[in-house]
Amino acid sequence: MNKQRLLLLLCAVGAILLGIIGFVIGKGSGGSKANGETVSATKVIKETTWTCSMHPQIKLKKPGKCPICAMDLIPLKPGGNLGDREIKLSPLAEKLANIEVMPVIRKEFYMEVPMVGKISLDETRSKTITARYAGRLDRLFVDYTGIQVKKDDHLFEIYSPQQVNAQEELAQAIESAQAMKNSSVEAIRTSSLKAVDASREKLRLWGLTGEQIKHFEKTKTITDHVTSFSPIEGVVVKKHVDEGSYVKEGSVIYSIASLDYLWVELDAYETDLQWLHYAQEVVFTTEAYPGEEFKGRVSFINPLLNDKTRTVKVRVNVENKDRRLKPDMFVRAEVRVNVNAAGKVIDRALSGKWISPMHPEIISDKPGPCKVCGMDLVPAHEYGFSSLNEKTENPLLIPASAPLITGKRAVVYTKSITNEGIYQGRTVTLGLKAGDYYIVKSGLRQGELVVTKGAFKIDSALQIQAKPSMMSLEGSNEMETFETSLPFKKSLANVYEIYDQISKELSKDSMKGLAVKAEALLKGLAEIKAENEEAKTAEFWEKKSKEIELATNVIKTSTDIKASRKNFENLSQAVIELVQSLGTIDDINLAFCSMAFNDKGAYWLQKSSEVENPYFGSQMYHCGDIKKTYSYQLKSVQYSEKNRGILAGSFEGYQHLSEMLSKDKIPSLEKLKSFQLKIQSVNMKLMSEETHLAFMKESGKIKSSIDKLSDKSKLNEHRLVFEEISKSYISLMKIAPFLKVEAYVVHCPMTFDGKGADWLQLNEKAVNPYLGLDMQGCGDVKSSFKPIEEKKQKEVIEQTPKHDHQEHLEKPVKNKIDPKKDLDKKATPKVPTEPKEMHKHDHSKMQPKFPEAAFQVYLKVHKALSQDRFPESGKEILIQSLKTLKSSDGALKAVDSLYSSKNIKEVRIAFQTITQSLIQFSDKGLLPLDLNLAHCPMAFGGKGGNWLQTGDKVENPYFGSQMYRCGEIKKKIAGSK
Repeated sequence: MNKQRLLLLLCAVGAILLGIIGFVIGKGSGGSKANGETVSATKVIKETTWTCSMHPQIKLKKPGKCPICAMDLIPLKPGGNLGDREIKLSPLAEKLANIEVMPVIRKEFYMEVPMVGKISLDETRSKTITARYAGRLDRLFVDYTGIQVKKDDHLFEIYSPQQVNAQEELAQAIESAQAMKNSSVEAIRTSSLKAVDASREKLRLWGLTGEQIKHFEKTKTITDHVTSFSPIEGVVVKKHVDEGSYVKEGSVIYSIASLDYLWVELDAYETDLQWLHYAQEVVFTTEAYPGEEFKGRVSFINPLLNDKTRTVKVRVNVENKDRRLKPDMFVRAEVRVNVNAAGKVIDRALSGKWISPMHPEIISDKPGPCKVCGMDLVPAHEYGFSSLNEKTENPLLIPASAPLITGKRAVVYTKSITNEGIYQGRTVTLGLKAGDYYIVKSGLRQGELVVTKGAFKIDSALQIQAKPSMMSLEGSNEMETFETSLPFKKSLANVYEIYDQISKELSKDSMKGLAVKAEALLKGLAEIKAENEEAKTAEFWEKKSKEIELATNVIKTSTDIKASRKNFENLSQAVIELVQSLGTIDDINLAFCSMAFNDKGAYWLQKSSEVENPYFGSQMYHCGDIKKTYSYQLKSVQYSEKNRGILAGSFEGYQHLSEMLSKDKIPSLEKLKSFQLKIQSVNMKLMSEETHLAFMKESGKIKSSIDKLSDKSKLNEHRLVFEEISKSYISLMKIAPFLKVEAYVVHCPMTFDGKGADWLQLNEKAVNPYLGLDMQGCGDVKSSFKPIEEKKQKEVIEQTPKHDHQEHLEKPVKNKIDPKKDLDKKATPKVPTEPKEMHKHDHSKMQPKFPEAAFQVYLKVHKALSQDRFPESGKEILIQSLKTLKSSDGALKAVDSLYSSKNIKEVRIAFQTITQSLIQFSDKGLLPLDLNLAHCPMAFGGKGGNWLQTGDKVENPYFGSQMYRCGEIKKKIAGSK
């Protein structure tokens, strides 16, 4: 009995213990699912996702290296109850990040549409004075252009035999009528009176006034000279003949125009046309009356677009009773537009009004005829204004500092009102921007709190956690990279090559070879087999190849270039995703144009480093930016000691190139060939397949570059090729350094019209091969390569570093040379050094400074050209100052052309030449003022142009009013103190 009780007791205790253990395990593992399944710890481990902290789009199921940058992957930590685009910040973190938020609001939205243009004559108020009959102008009372005349003022005196005959006819008709007035025959009396009336009418039609005709009838004196009078009041804008000239019937003698009313003809960009309407009030200013505003109303919007400037002419009627405004004055105008939530223009002064279709200044509260022209008035809403019956809800607005804009996407971060410290990323659709606000079309609600300061810090925190951020391309959150073999990547190279050819065809506005290249792309797709790749890789390739095939088929059959470009965007999207996920063995650039497809923006890929826009072609060939370069990523490299020695020996030839160009000399062809032979003598058999691939690409570029130099005789041609060699030579060092001394990558931003260029040298002090003796010291060290360590083994295997720029790959350097550094003097080739007196910081002591008065002349010339005007004064002081600083003959000739040429294009070319001289003076510290160096890449047919200005906002002297703000400030230049 006791044994049975004891056994029962033990069973009960065991059951309780098992229950407790089960409960604890259940608690720890997160409980059960709804269907009763329990999530095991093993399953959690299997579902861990691994990502890269630098490339959060990489999401793999196992640890390893990032396929892009080779960094160690990190586990993607679950965010608890937080969503993919959410983050929680503590009060301290919010304070450190300096987070500021503001509510989304609804309020009136105003935007300003800027325009530029000129004042012109009102064509409806201009008259031409012509000769009514042939004769000789014996006297011109109005004998010069610009004179003001009133109505009935005498204009000229003309001798005409026809006029004499007409007077004699009238005299005879009057005499005959007097003789016949007592005739008993009524018909004779009537006909004689009609003859008198006909003679009078003839004189009236020939321009004689009623007083002149009455005076003749009274005196019966025939005059051989007749005076003509002005039919209108105005200004003589042109005198077409001189005194004493013979004129025929219909010859133009004067052009007279009224200046009481004028036109202002403005240029409006096509992107602003939706906000411009007939009868809108326009406010404008002129340089003649600074700070004073004038007003007028839009009377005409040209239905035709200028395809070169992408602008439309807008005409404004202006009253000018005080005659202060003059024709051809340059004006800056703006229309202040109030937009409602529906995107329609609101003008409360015109809402519910009636407007004359010919005279916009005639506005009435009710329908009726125009009091000027008699046409029926038209309701204002027919011209695009919001009517009284329409809902005029104010738009949803956020501060302009809130959205993070990348391409055509905009991301904002909102702060949770209910959960303290929770921030969420949100993709929104933005409308117009005016001042400090954006209109929000979708993605936010009124009252939500948006981050206006600190959004970049929140976004960076999300990137570190490998969560979607502003850097995640649209639709790329679920994108992942796939492991692919090298042969498969090589087969994809053919697809990328033909795609690039299609892009080039469209960039040249060509449809000729498009169908052939599209057919070649379809054939290339069919030849690629992915059966030897992983299942996911093959599945992804199958999906993308079908998308490419569909877009290519449409391009192949298209006969319209606009349709081809639209489908090329679809093709580009598929090929971009292919490159991102499967990789490439060649360098491919991702380009973006924000103006494509009515400012929606579009991406494409190209191999050229200079933008070749397939969406605009010749209209805007270089419009766009290179956003990113996709390259083949090496996992490991191998250089044998023998190959390292050969490459180190090649540096002597590279250095010869740099040294000769820095002295403005043509490099020796023998040295070039020796340099080429040394690189070609590297033993490829000692390299891995990956290293061989990367090395062959760069060495091949060096060979083709040197081959170009064999028939080049100009110094600038050698410098352009040297830049290509330098890029490839630096790439060879990035694969694995091969020098026993530290090497420096030096950059000069002034080369090639502000594009900048790099080169490699052994000293930190720049010796510039691109600018030569003129600016030999221009350049700064950007990065460096550590020297290799001596090892006694036969082969050295260099592993790719864990980070992009670690250890021997481009480490940051200090500005000063470390005197304690132990360099191998035998291995260090000689580098040309500048004499102390030629150092750029000593130039100001050797040469006189450029006078401030002369530079003020330069600034006035810049101002004039930016407003489409010719320079007027200051030629002598500019020439004298350039001579004092021993400027080139080309610069002096340019000054002469600047003031003598009547062609605005030639003047702008001369201005560019003078600018180049002043930029050289600025590098030597010889200019008197703090300046901004500005650059426009579209100037001179896409070659680009530089200029100097004091203002922070671009004022383009090469395009003037057509593209006044085109360009950007490249750098600030400090004036000499």
